[in-house]
Amino acid sequence: FLILILGTAKAMSQTKNLEFFDYGKKIHFGFTIGTNYANFKYNLSDSFYTNDSLMKIDIIKYPGITLGAIADIHIKEFFDIRIVPSLVLTQRDINFTFKEGTKIYTIAKPIESIFAELPIFLKYKSTRHGNVRLYVIGGGKVSYDFGSESAADRDPDKPIVAIEPWNYYYEFGCGL
Repeated sequence: FLILILGTAKAMSQTKNLEFFDYGKKIHFGFTIGTNYANFKYNLSDSFYTNDSLMKIDIIKYPGITLGAIADIHIKEFFDIRIVPSLVLTQRDINFTFKEGTKIYTIAKPIESIFAELPIFLKYKSTRHGNVRLYVIGGGKVSYDFGSESAADRDPDKPIVAIEPWNYYYEFGCGL
């Protein structure tokens, strides 16, 4: 019985440090699954403040999902280029609150988006300490929103929120 317990404990313990596991490999592949909360960045025009019926605009965020592939290209001992093409599914609601006389009402406009994203990062990583390595990463990203209605015909009886399909970002971070 004691041998069974000791054998199980040894089998469950952390594996030996594989210090040179990723050396000699020029490219690594992987995948990513994540969550997101999309938002809007907007500026109100001067006419918004003089409008007598539109009182406020609120953005309601919902959780979304991100699915992607990772390609990590080793270029120098401590530098990698990381490319993470991803598909992002997300939704935001824009709530418009109006006032007509004494009546106050809200109209919600759901905005569903399907983004195809292509981020490219430069990653600097430290030397290994045991099985741990610190890194700093940063770069740019371009995304295209397949759900964009910016090219749709304008109809006063059926208003739309026209969002540009192309977006550009910068991202940075660190970790171990």
